[in-house]
Amino acid sequence: RGCTDVPCCALFVISVILAAGLSAWGLATGDVRRLEHGVDFQGNICGVDAAVADRPLLYWCSKNRTADLASPICIASCPGSDYDTVLLCREASGPEGVAYSFTTKLSFGCYCVPDADRHPEAAHGILSGPLSSTAALLGRGFSVTRVARLSVPSSFLATLVAGYFYLVALRCCALQWLR
Repeated sequence: RGCTDVPCCALFVISVILAAGLSAWGLATGDVRRLEHGVDFQGNICGVDAAVADRPLLYWCSKNRTADLASPICIASCPGSDYDTVLLCREASGPEGVAYSFTTKLSFGCYCVPDADRHPEAAHGILSGPLSSTAALLGRGFSVTRVARLSVPSSFLATLVAGYFYLVALRCCALQWLR
């Protein structure tokens, strides 16, 4: 008798080492906060960087009654009516960005998206544009990382306990069955 799973075991160990290396590289060179928060037209992370620490939400200004997808800004709260003036839009979109705002709804905890009932074209432009990219999809998934930081380790421990319980039950049942 001999061990027959040496190649599979070696492949598994190599995979674990590569995954750990890739994770370490990502943590060292990346910024997870970019997945958890919006990023404005100047590259500031909303609610995190010093320049926009008091403005945690990402908003797309209007330009000719459509969303200006190239110039999102960080704001403190989502505009609640079409007549709210968002003065920060002047810096991002120019004077025409100030005249009109969208009634918005908070989406995914950090985005002010135009109300789809009142502004279907603007909402569709954002949801099929900037919020449809892979990074935005990941951001939606990671927008709950504060909860995941607790739930992932607890799920791991629960799985570990359940696995050992299964092995013990299997051993007991298998011994009973063999007798």
